[in-house]
Amino acid sequence: MISIELAPGVRLALGLPEGGREEAESALPAVDVSAVPGARVVLRRGFVVGETGGVVVRAACVTAPSDRWAPGLEELVLGRATGLATAGLGVTVERWEVGAIARVGERFEQRVTGRTGEREVAAVQHTLGFVGASHEVLVCSVACAEREGGGLAVGGARGGGGRCDEVVGAVVGPLVGPPPPSLMVRAVLFAAEQPYEAAAGAAVLCVAVIAVVLARRPKVPGRRLFP
Repeated sequence: MISIELAPGVRLALGLPEGGREEAESALPAVDVSAVPGARVVLRRGFVVGETGGVVVRAACVTAPSDRWAPGLEELVLGRATGLATAGLGVTVERWEVGAIARVGERFEQRVTGRTGEREVAAVQHTLGFVGASHEVLVCSVACAEREGGGLAVGGARGGGGRCDEVVGAVVGPLVGPPPPSLMVRAVLFAAEQPYEAAAGAAVLCVAVIAVVLARRPKVPGRRLFP
């Protein structure tokens, strides 16, 4: 079992099949988070098992500010995480089956399974939570692919006895709840839930702004047409 610190008091406990050896960082696929302001990659590790690397395990964790967080964004965030986690596993996957997002205490969890025919050849376990006083977003993904065949599982869900059954990735430590929505986020949510009321409020606000602008406009003396 490997324990890796992600944030103060929060760690990723990663269990690997026996005989796993770590890959060089240069061999790992890039995790590009440049599109998210303030996002940081806090973990990027890879391991292979067997002389020919028949099993590959990848783990990556990212933190980001939560000032724009809103309820429902977990689906978008984990969808992006799935794209990053499934890249570069080196296994042929005919289809990815995306499981439901489950709220477990102060975290969200999701499992994604890769199949070729009826055989499970890859799996990804996502964990999304929030850490620290600023409620930073923390997303961790543990992916495993068994290139030599056999059933597998990730994150404790048992499969058909393959070596990926031994892979367990768990975020350990105090997680906090989602941050309270900012004023901008609350306005967007209100507009989505009450579109007519939001439109009426926007119209009243526009009229009020125009009235203030007209009241403060400097007076320009008019020209007399007749002496």
